Amino acid sequence: MSLSLRHIFCVILISAVVFCPSVLTPRWVAADPPGKLFTVSLPSPIKNDEQVTSFTCKVSNGYIVSWPRIPINWSVRIQNGDGGGSEVNAQLLVSVGLLKEQNFFSSFMIVEDDSIMHVQGGDFDLSCTLGIYSGLDAETSRFRKVIFHRKDIILQLVPHPSR
Repeated sequence: MSLSLRHIFCVILISAVVFCPSVLTPRWVAADPPGKLFTVSLPSPIKNDEQVTSFTCKVSNGYIVSWPRIPINWSVRIQNGDGGGSEVNAQLLVSVGLLKEQNFFSSFMIVEDDSIMHVQGGDFDLSCTLGIYSGLDAETSRFRKVIFHRKDIILQLVPHPSR
């Protein structure tokens, strides 16, 4: 009894499927395991006489997953890029939207550390810049920027919803 090429091909294909299924599974079919999720908090950025007028947060090798509270009268733009980075830009639209809450920046956003997914490598990084205004009139008013680097930002691990 001789085996045809068709039979030999079928045996090889069946063996590959049974013993090495990952070889035949395209990369886009296999779901990437999720990275670690963190809540983001900033240490008391504003004093009693100050208000936040703008802020920007940049994430490298990760993504912004959630922004639970958007201040009233603010414009917020979140851009989750394809290249492993995200950015949020927010600014007040009118002066009645000045952000005066001392605790607003406590667990104010959720980010995902996606650094293990990137072929080029690179560590997860996060930085935030706040525009802070104080004063009631032109003579006493002043504006300053406060930059928080990764080492200054408080990250707290949260359970992943898909696990």
